[in-house]
Amino acid sequence: MAEVLRDLSQRYGFGQSPKGLNERSTDGGYEFLAGRLDNIAIEKFTIYSDGIVVDTRSNTHDSEKVGGDILEYARSILGSKVSVERKHLVSQLIFKSEMQFGKLSPVLTQISSEIATTLKFNLRQDFVVEPTGVVVNFDVSQVKVAPAKFVIERRAESPFFEKTYFSSAPLSTSQHIELITKFEESLI
Repeated sequence: MAEVLRDLSQRYGFGQSPKGLNERSTDGGYEFLAGRLDNIAIEKFTIYSDGIVVDTRSNTHDSEKVGGDILEYARSILGSKVSVERKHLVSQLIFKSEMQFGKLSPVLTQISSEIATTLKFNLRQDFVVEPTGVVVNFDVSQVKVAPAKFVIERRAESPFFEKTYFSSAPLSTSQHIELITKFEESLI
């Protein structure tokens, strides 16, 4: 197995990889960092006893391509009969937008105004207060491995005037972009 780890590291040019079977990450996986498949930069690849995780900075299509190539390689060198049973996709995007979450409901604007007034009185300082995000989640009590939640929110620690947002979704990147576009169009 140590030879397989070494072979994977060389095949994908990982800058950091486990040197032996005793080098597991804190979550129990074998972690490979900073690799490449053709023109796809592989941020991180992790092997677990029950699956693999592929992180790229491009899109979920590229991540699936890398995962497929790695599984095909494992089949060829190990005679493995591994197949994909489930895919947990996570697409994360950072984007700029003119959307206004206050348009979701007038009550959100009223709440923001009341909070701003109270803060000004209590702290003797003006604050820009507005709704900053939306989360769509799942009843996680019904599943063993929960999908990622759908989130659209102002990017953490970015000034509001920059109009920069972060979004995460349990979808392919193309589906994710479609949903963000629909959402954004309703709030401009």
